[in-house]
Amino acid sequence: MLLRAALGTTVLFQSGVNFVAASNATTGTWIAGILCAASGALLIVGLVTPCAAALLGVLEVATHVLGGPPVCGLAACNSSTALVAAVALALAILGPGAWSVDARLFGMREIIIPPVRPGR
Repeated sequence: MLLRAALGTTVLFQSGVNFVAASNATTGTWIAGILCAASGALLIVGLVTPCAAALLGVLEVATHVLGGPPVCGLAACNSSTALVAAVALALAILGPGAWSVDARLFGMREIIIPPVRPGR
Protein backbone atom coordinates (compact mmCIF):
# COMPACT_ATOMS: atom_id res chain seq x y z
CA MET A 1 0.00 0.00 0.00
CA LEU A 2 2.83 2.38 0.85
CA LEU A 3 4.53 1.81 -2.50
CA ARG A 4 1.30 2.40 -4.41
CA ALA A 5 0.46 5.52 -2.42
CA ALA A 6 3.95 6.98 -2.72
CA LEU A 7 4.21 6.47 -6.47
CA GLY A 8 0.62 7.53 -7.15
CA THR A 9 0.92 10.70 -5.09
CA THR A 10 4.27 11.62 -6.65
CA VAL A 11 3.01 11.07 -10.18
CA LEU A 12 -0.26 12.90 -9.55
CA PHE A 13 1.57 15.86 -8.02
CA GLN A 14 4.19 16.05 -10.77
CA SER A 15 1.57 15.74 -13.50
CA GLY A 16 -0.24 18.71 -11.98
CA VAL A 17 2.97 20.74 -11.73
CA ASN A 18 3.87 19.92 -15.33
CA PHE A 19 0.36 20.88 -16.52
CA VAL A 20 0.63 24.27 -14.84
CA ALA A 21 4.18 24.86 -16.14
CA ALA A 22 3.46 23.68 -19.71
CA SER A 23 3.25 26.83 -21.79
CA ASN A 24 3.72 25.27 -25.24
CA ALA A 25 2.31 21.79 -24.65
CA THR A 26 1.23 19.75 -27.64
CA THR A 27 -1.80 17.50 -27.83
CA GLY A 28 0.38 14.44 -27.27
CA THR A 29 1.85 16.00 -24.13
CA TRP A 30 -1.64 16.69 -22.79
CA ILE A 31 -2.80 13.15 -23.52
CA ALA A 32 0.30 11.63 -21.88
CA GLY A 33 -0.13 13.94 -18.89
CA ILE A 34 -3.77 13.01 -18.44
CA LEU A 35 -2.90 9.30 -18.70
CA CYS A 36 -0.15 9.75 -16.09
CA ALA A 37 -2.51 11.58 -13.74
CA ALA A 38 -5.16 8.89 -14.22
CA SER A 39 -2.57 6.17 -13.57
CA GLY A 40 -1.49 7.94 -10.38
CA ALA A 41 -5.08 8.19 -9.17
CA LEU A 42 -5.72 4.51 -9.95
CA LEU A 43 -2.56 3.54 -8.07
CA ILE A 44 -3.63 5.49 -5.00
CA VAL A 45 -7.01 3.77 -4.95
CA GLY A 46 -5.60 0.37 -5.88
CA LEU A 47 -7.80 -0.24 -8.90
CA VAL A 48 -6.27 -2.14 -11.85
CA THR A 49 -2.85 -1.65 -10.27
CA PRO A 50 -0.80 -3.85 -12.65
CA CYS A 51 -2.28 -2.17 -15.72
CA ALA A 52 -1.97 1.36 -14.30
CA ALA A 53 1.63 0.74 -13.23
CA ALA A 54 2.57 -0.78 -16.59
CA LEU A 55 0.99 2.18 -18.42
CA LEU A 56 2.86 4.59 -16.18
CA GLY A 57 6.17 2.84 -16.80
CA VAL A 58 5.63 2.80 -20.56
CA LEU A 59 4.67 6.49 -20.61
CA GLU A 60 7.67 7.43 -18.51
CA VAL A 61 10.13 5.54 -20.70
CA ALA A 62 8.44 6.64 -23.95
CA THR A 63 8.59 10.34 -23.08
CA HIS A 64 12.24 9.97 -22.12
CA VAL A 65 13.20 8.01 -25.25
CA LEU A 66 11.25 10.28 -27.60
CA GLY A 67 12.87 13.33 -26.04
CA GLY A 68 9.65 15.01 -25.06
CA PRO A 69 9.10 16.92 -21.87
CA PRO A 70 8.59 14.63 -18.88
CA VAL A 71 4.91 14.49 -18.01
CA CYS A 72 5.09 12.06 -15.09
CA GLY A 73 8.47 12.68 -13.45
CA LEU A 74 10.48 15.64 -12.32
CA ALA A 75 11.41 18.00 -15.14
CA ALA A 76 14.83 18.83 -13.70
CA CYS A 77 16.08 15.30 -13.06
CA ASN A 78 16.60 12.46 -15.56
CA SER A 79 17.19 9.95 -12.77
CA SER A 80 13.59 10.39 -11.63
CA THR A 81 12.50 8.90 -14.94
CA ALA A 82 14.41 5.72 -14.18
CA LEU A 83 13.15 5.68 -10.59
CA VAL A 84 9.48 6.13 -11.54
CA ALA A 85 9.79 3.51 -14.28
CA ALA A 86 11.49 1.02 -11.91
CA VAL A 87 8.90 1.49 -9.16
CA ALA A 88 6.09 1.21 -11.71
CA LEU A 89 7.58 -2.05 -13.01
CA ALA A 90 7.84 -3.37 -9.45
CA LEU A 91 4.20 -2.50 -8.82
CA ALA A 92 3.12 -4.12 -12.08
CA ILE A 93 4.84 -7.33 -10.99
CA LEU A 94 3.82 -7.23 -7.31
CA GLY A 95 0.18 -6.39 -7.86
CA PRO A 96 -2.30 -4.36 -5.84
CA GLY A 97 -1.82 -5.76 -2.33
CA ALA A 98 -4.27 -6.52 0.45
CA TRP A 99 -5.57 -2.98 0.98
CA SER A 100 -6.89 -2.16 -2.46
CA VAL A 101 -10.09 -2.12 -4.44
CA ASP A 102 -8.77 -5.04 -6.53
CA ALA A 103 -8.40 -7.21 -3.41
CA ARG A 104 -11.96 -6.38 -2.39
CA LEU A 105 -13.37 -7.10 -5.83
CA PHE A 106 -11.46 -10.26 -6.73
CA GLY A 107 -10.27 -11.63 -3.38
CA MET A 108 -6.80 -12.48 -2.25
CA ARG A 109 -4.73 -14.86 -4.33
CA GLU A 110 -2.89 -17.65 -2.56
CA ILE A 111 0.03 -19.35 -4.22
CA ILE A 112 0.34 -23.00 -3.20
CA ILE A 113 3.77 -24.49 -3.76
CA PRO A 114 3.55 -28.28 -4.07
CA PRO A 115 5.82 -30.30 -1.78
CA VAL A 116 8.98 -31.78 -3.25
CA ARG A 117 8.96 -35.57 -3.37
CA PRO A 118 12.08 -37.30 -2.10
CA GLY A 119 14.13 -38.90 -4.81
CA ARG A 120 13.48 -36.30 -7.50
